[in-house]
Amino acid sequence: MSDMTSDHENKEEMLREQLRQARRELEEEKRANIAADAALRAQEAQESRKRNDEILGQLRDLAGTLGEQREMHQECRSMGQKVGDEDGTEKSSGVATLRGMMNELREAQTAHEGHHKERAVKADVDAVLAEARRNNAEQRATFTSLSDELLEDSARHHEHLRSLLLASASARESLADA
Repeated sequence: MSDMTSDHENKEEMLREQLRQARRELEEEKRANIAADAALRAQEAQESRKRNDEILGQLRDLAGTLGEQREMHQECRSMGQKVGDEDGTEKSSGVATLRGMMNELREAQTAHEGHHKERAVKADVDAVLAEARRNNAEQRATFTSLSDELLEDSARHHEHLRSLLLASASARESLADA
């Protein structure tokens, strides 16, 4: 029995040692998990701070833009009030100035349209001139031809008259000789 008790005690001691070992490993694993969780939380916190900083930067930019917009709006409003606060003569002079500007724009537009019309008219005039030149050349050719024909007819008529006169003169001479 003493061997058995001794075996039993040895087994019990071995089991207790295994239990202590398992507890130490469990504690080490627990510490490692705690350290890993702490590192993960630290990383997440750092990433969260980074995102927060980015968002804050964007919010500051947006706030700046909104401030600029507000200032511009206030300037426009004050300019509108200044215009509204001016007396009637200043308003009418402003309206007159605007009307004058509009008239100048209309005149410029009319001049521009006139320039385009001038170009169109010039193109038409150029076409008419080209047609007139062509007609002139045709008429010149016709007149030259008629002139040549007239000269030929005159020369023939002259020859005919000359021959008649010569014949008449010959006939008179022969009558006078007879």
